[in-house]
Amino acid sequence: MRGSCGKCGQTFDGQMLCPQCGVQLLEEGEATVPPPTVGPDDAADGPPFLRRLALGAITLVGSFQGLKHLALAGLL
Repeated sequence: MRGSCGKCGQTFDGQMLCPQCGVQLLEEGEATVPPPTVGPDDAADGPPFLRRLALGAITLVGSFQGLKHLALAGLL
């Protein structure tokens, strides 16, 4: 029984596990599917500082204007 390792790609005779990787060997007739590749996670840090600062400033100005209009409407 000849098996090939799906991780390192080497073939071994008469074994069920790869001696280098420790994963189960696939028989020659089985199809191998390449492992899914995971790309680098660029969005882990969140948006840049300037973008967060601008969004906070816009939110602050908008909230101030809205509360000002609400207060003026209450006085009239």
